[in-house]
This record gives sequence, structure tokens and C-alpha cells, in this order.
Amino acid sequence: MEESKPRKRLAAVLVAVAVLLGAGAVLIGASTRAPDAVATASIAAANTGASVNVPAAEPVSERPVPVTASDARNLRTCSVSALAADPRLADFQAQVVNASTGEVLFDRGGDTSSRTASVLKVLTSAAALEVLGPDYRATTTVVTGSTPGSVVLVGGGDLTLTRLPTGTESVYPGAAHVDELARQTLDAWRANPANPPITSLVLDASFFGGPGWEPSWDELERNAGSMPDVTALQVDGDRDDPSRQSSSRATPVPCPT
Repeated sequence: MEESKPRKRLAAVLVAVAVLLGAGAVLIGASTRAPDAVATASIAAANTGASVNVPAAEPVSERPVPVTASDARNLRTCSVSALAADPRLADFQAQVVNASTGEVLFDRGGDTSSRTASVLKVLTSAAALEVLGPDYRATTTVVTGSTPGSVVLVGGGDLTLTRLPTGTESVYPGAAHVDELARQTLDAWRANPANPPITSLVLDASFFGGPGWEPSWDELERNAGSMPDVTALQVDGDRDDPSRQSSSRATPVPCPT
């Protein structure tokens, strides 16, 4: 039992030495590590009472939030397919195209040839706007004739000129009146003392070329009052009753030029 004590002391000494060596290694590592600049400055400032200039953290921007949240709802979708199939449309044909992309949005008989009917007015209007421009105005003018005392009424395609007296509106609101045109003509004629009295009035409807009525057109359209002959000089759209939208149109009588 006596012999074991020195061995225990030796073991205790070795453990103590190992602990001291380990602690020394930790201290050595701490002394060889690069000093932290912020920590060193903080310690120095604390010792001297000076202020510490620590870099401020960058602000974190908040995520934008709408003022009012919209209620969830289904996206609206629509289609004209069901309406286009309505039998009351008879031989309905149509094609809808996205003008920007050329995508065909709807097509029913778009490649089938057929009569244009009233749709022709859309094509005619588009052509007129393209060629003549949106500021073009069809005018009716009065000029001096080739013989003394004659004046010529020259049609320029204005079908709204009305024979109703000034102050009375026809089916075309704001249309020019024949009586007002006559008054202006007389005033201008009398302003020149050299002019003889007006003895004749010549009508000139030659501004438009070609026939005024296509033979394949149904005469019912003219008799029922849907459309007149195509001529450059007429009043009230050739209506028998200028105050009615649908009124019979006259059979054309050739006008001298």
C-alpha cells in the first residue's frame, strides 16, 4: 500500500502538467490571432472615455404593401360564339383580327365570298378617309356660266344640301340650305354692276363618273327609300320627304351639263 502512493502522485503531476500545457496552447493561440479592429477600438475608447465610431448597419427597406387589398375574383372571359350561332342572324359571316398582332380572334366564314350588302359602306368610308383625309369636305359651289346671265350650280358630292327653308332641319342636322346659297349668289352677282340679270341656271353633276345605279341592284331599295342614285348633285339625299329617314327616292332624270 505504501508503494502505490508515489505512483498516484506521479499521475497527479502528469495531469497537472497536461492541463498547464493545454492552457498555454489556448493562450498562445489567442495571442497570435489577428486583433479585431472594432473590438480593439471599443476597448481603447472605454479605457479613455472617448466615443466609438462603429459603422452603422445598412437600413433594410420595407416591402411595399398596397393601401387597399383587392378582393379576389374570377377573371372575366367572354365569347361571341353562342351569339354568332343565333339562327336569326341567317348567313352571318365575320372575322375579328387583332390589329397589333394579326391574331385571328374570331372567324366564321371569313374566307367565303359573298355580297357585302350594307357592309360596303364601311369599306367605302375607309377608302375615302385614306384617300381624301378626315378634313375633306364635299362642297356645292356656284360659278358664272359661259353665256351672259347664266350661273352654274356645281355639285361636289354633298348629299345633305336641303331644299327646306332656312331654320327648318332635315334628316341631316346642320345641313346647308339651297335658299341661303341662292341669297349669297344674288348678293355676289349684284355686287358687280357689269353683270346682267340672271336668266338661266345650269346644273353640273359631272363630278362623279360612271353609272349612278348598278343594274344588279334591287329597285326596291330605291322605291322603298333606302338609297338614291349615286350622283354629285342632289338635295336631301333625293328623299321625297326631307324630314323622314326612309322616304322614296326618285327615278333619275339626266341633267344637262
